[in-house]
Formats: sequence, C-alpha cells, structure tokens
Amino acid sequence: MLTIEEARTRVARGAARLDQYVPNWFDRIDEIELDMANPNCCIVGQVFKETRHAVGPYIIGLNELQFECPFLEIEDAMNVINHGFSIRTSDYGIDQIFGTDAWVILKKAWVDLIEERRGMKVFNEEATKFFEQVLV
Repeated sequence: MLTIEEARTRVARGAARLDQYVPNWFDRIDEIELDMANPNCCIVGQVFKETRHAVGPYIIGLNELQFECPFLEIEDAMNVINHGFSIRTSDYGIDQIFGTDAWVILKKAWVDLIEERRGMKVFNEEATKFFEQVLV
C-alpha cells in the first residue's frame, strides 16, 4: 500500500523532472480540480492542457518530460510511477477496490509540495481533515 512518505519521495522526483522542462509548472495547477486518476486533470494533464493533440495532454506531457510512452514497456510505466505521475496496483492495498486511497495519498503529496512552492495553504481545514482521515 502506498504511504504518504513513499508518495512524497515519488513526487519530489516528479517535481524535479518538471522543474527541468517547465519552469514554474506549479502555477498551472488547480489543486481543487486536481485528480491524479484522470489524465486530463492530473499534474501532467494540467501542466500540458494547452497542448492540442489527438492523444491528449497526458501523453504529450510525458513525451515532453522525456518519458517514453508508458503503455508500451513496463519499465517506462514504472518510471512514470516512480516520478509520482501514476500508481501501481500494489499501491492500492488489499482493502481498496479501486485504489481510491492511493490516488488521494498521491494527490496529497502533490498538493503539499505545491503549497510549499507557492508558500501558501490551498485547502481549508475541512479538506485537511478529510486527507488526515484517509491517511490514518
């Protein structure tokens, strides 16, 4: 099961990759709309949402970040996962049917990093309590 510590490690790698290719990428993210399970609303999807292409912003974004298309080789997919842009089935945990908590944990790690970069708090106390309940 994905822990918040592991998610933060992955997210730090992903943020470093984004920093290389897209300065101030975090200013393009709408944390309220952020949905790591949705390729149009995840970090990559939001950073590259202005890209107009039939395959969508997620695939274009991964290519721009110098990842090979993650659907071709397992090694490439693991690289995307290890940079906090996706999760693997073992992250779900045995009691999670669709891995919902793993996606929420990954989102929390990204939001924490974005808040740190921006020097501000994005979520109100109610949203913070929700995350704390999921992370228990």
